[in-house]
Amino acid sequence: MPLLDTRTKADTLVGKFISDIVLQVLSFVAENERENNKARQAEGIKIAREKGVRFGRPSFVYSEEILSVANDYLCKSIKLKTALQLLNIKQDNFFYHLRKIKKTKAKTVNSVAETIKDNSANN
Repeated sequence: MPLLDTRTKADTLVGKFISDIVLQVLSFVAENERENNKARQAEGIKIAREKGVRFGRPSFVYSEEILSVANDYLCKSIKLKTALQLLNIKQDNFFYHLRKIKKTKAKTVNSVAETIKDNSANN
């Protein structure tokens, strides 16, 4: 459509005016489309959560071997070098997982303590 062609008459006042109007219209359409996409996405997420879909990376479950070696290391039954050889991992990786195991144990201990506290308060 020649009226909306922004390449012609760009140097005149009318051409600049038409260019600005076309830009505003396209901007409005794009913003409306973004809002519609956001609303549809939020609706889809809500429906998925109601169906029980879990988002994000699945949690890692440690094997009994890793847990027992970590526990032995923490109880000072074995040395670091032995723990690394048993698990066949590097030191940085071992300490990373050790921190995660400690954090998980702390959460578990706290939740158990809260449950016991709640049960004793109710009785």
